[in-house]
Amino acid sequence: IDGAIVISLDDVEIIFQYPEIGSKFLLLLRTWHEKAKYGNNQSRLWKKLRLVVAYSTEVYMPSMINRSPFHVGLSVELPDFTREQIQDLVLYYGFNWTIDRIKQLTGLIKGHPYLIQKTLYLIWQQNFTLEELLVDPGRQAVIYEEHLRYKLSNLRQYPELYTAFIQVINSPISVELEWMQALQLQAMGLVYLRGNCVLPSCDLYRQYFSLLETHKCEFHAFA
Repeated sequence: IDGAIVISLDDVEIIFQYPEIGSKFLLLLRTWHEKAKYGNNQSRLWKKLRLVVAYSTEVYMPSMINRSPFHVGLSVELPDFTREQIQDLVLYYGFNWTIDRIKQLTGLIKGHPYLIQKTLYLIWQQNFTLEELLVDPGRQAVIYEEHLRYKLSNLRQYPELYTAFIQVINSPISVELEWMQALQLQAMGLVYLRGNCVLPSCDLYRQYFSLLETHKCEFHAFA
């Protein structure tokens, strides 16, 4: 083999749902990385191996951290869209929006790439206007239902994290959490770190989870 061999793995977070298999599989990838980086006495072919591993941190399993390949090699995170990138996307859809209107949109969903794209696409289809979206939490819950339920489902797997996040959304100021809880919530995309404290990553999450907690309290009161 003259050139390199690239193995690209997408949606690796699926394996996190199966801890026994997942830990062994991630250890295998870690071993391959080490052999590719440092070589192997039995074969020079290992140095030709290149691994590309794509995964969502939302379902990250803490028990797998030490044996995973995620703390080695080059890590590339998908960042939020910048204000300039959002402006470019707005122009791409043919909207003549002012900076203030873009600020209104990012006030709700920040620069979340998926949410920005989904919102602009639906407005372009004339399903609703930006103004209608901003003033109607019920409409927001319907539009982003799949995304929000995915967040909720992941978070409910970790009761301590769920409790910590509810504490964050109920506070008008930033909240100091245990460091590992703060890191995990950040990995799930639910909070921003500000020193040792955290804030909800967008108003959409604050409103949605606040609404859930309100309805739950009303249900218990009725019961």
